[in-house]
Amino acid sequence: MKPIFYVYTKPGCHLCEILIEQLMETLRDKADIKFIDIESKPELFNEYCEIIPLVKYRDKELFRYHYDHNIIKKIMMTFPRQAS
Repeated sequence: MKPIFYVYTKPGCHLCEILIEQLMETLRDKADIKFIDIESKPELFNEYCEIIPLVKYRDKELFRYHYDHNIIKKIMMTFPRQAS
C-alpha cells in the first residue's frame, strides 16, 4: 500500500505549483497525492487561505509554504521499496 499525501492548494497559487512539482518529482509513483482545492468549500478557504501550500500525511501537518525533502524522505523510508 502506498502512502497518501494531501496537498492543500488553490488555482493560481504559484508557490503551490512549485511545491507540487517538487513533491511529484520526489515521489514519482511511490505514493499517492491527493489535491484539496481550498476554494471548493468556504470552511476550507477560511482555515487554509493564509497557509497554502500545505502538505498533510495521516491528518498531520508536515510543512507549509515550502517543500521539505527530509520530511518526505523520512516517511518514505518506512515503506518497503516497490518493484519498478
